[in-house]
Amino acid sequence: MPPFEPQKKSSSPLYVVVVVVVLIIIALMVYGYNSQNILSQSSNNSNTTSAPKTKAKENVTVQSTNLSSGKESKVPAGFPSFITIDPSAVFTQSYTAAFPDRKVTQYTVVFSTKASLATNVDTYKTMLKTNGFTPTSGIDTTATQSFYGKKNNNDISITVSKDPAGSTVAISYLSRE
Repeated sequence: MPPFEPQKKSSSPLYVVVVVVVLIIIALMVYGYNSQNILSQSSNNSNTTSAPKTKAKENVTVQSTNLSSGKESKVPAGFPSFITIDPSAVFTQSYTAAFPDRKVTQYTVVFSTKASLATNVDTYKTMLKTNGFTPTSGIDTTATQSFYGKKNNNDISITVSKDPAGSTVAISYLSRE
């Protein structure tokens, strides 16, 4: 029996930055949506008094996609078909996070591609515009660009980072029923 060999993990600071940026953007989108709901509820109930509310535990289900199978799709079930995925993509993350109490589902993929940062930025900004989203810039450096769009109460966040073999792309789509 061969000795145990631990898997090598990516220690690239760029990879960590991409993941952190995507999570921050998603958190801001969810927070903004909840703030709008709280404000509309408080304006509807401004003449009533109630007891202090306790915060309930979040009901969330995370479903990871099997990335080791060569035959199955690498995008999570339900991932929007209009989102372009480069054929050279090598996936590092793919999952769905469902929040049934809020009627919200987040679809996320992270992959490396041979395409350059500039090519991917152009591809995804064009894709957003073609599908009725208005891209709004976030981070804009020579190594990383992020942008997001909103349409029909749904949000998409895209971060593209330069890496030695091309670029890394992180896409999160937040679908609200």
